[in-house]
Amino acid sequence: MAGPTKESVFKTGNTAKDRNNRADQTTIVARELMQAEETARVKKTERLRALRLAREAEDAAATPAPRTVKARAKAKA
Repeated sequence: MAGPTKESVFKTGNTAKDRNNRADQTTIVARELMQAEETARVKKTERLRALRLAREAEDAAATPAPRTVKARAKAKA
């Protein structure tokens, strides 16, 4: 049986630093994705709000003002 070797005593692959580094990279990527989604959501909300306000203004201009009660009474008389 051979004695301990450098590779068996000092494991070089999966150190705690490497695991933390991978976790940090995952966190950074996840935060970037969330930021991108938030930016897209805000842009979409602003676009839809502008369209809604334009449609409401157009509808308000297109509909005639409702007649008042006095106008109805004059129309019957």
